[in-house]
Amino acid sequence: PIGVVVFGEDPVAVDATGARIMGFDAARIPHLREGGRFLGHVALESIEQVGDRLESHLHDFAVLERFRSLKAV
Repeated sequence: PIGVVVFGEDPVAVDATGARIMGFDAARIPHLREGGRFLGHVALESIEQVGDRLESHLHDFAVLERFRSLKAV
């Protein structure tokens, strides 16, 4: 548990924000990248965030080797 709740009207932006909190590069995740083309927003600068700053909740989650390429640098 990391003590954060993410919700919003744009499901792609919500998932992209959750991915960023877990240390992933949301643009590298295929279904988010594709969803960002026609369903919502993936780019951080396109997402209006209200509440706590994203940076205060970032965590570097451990992932399986096959998902390491999705991690943010």
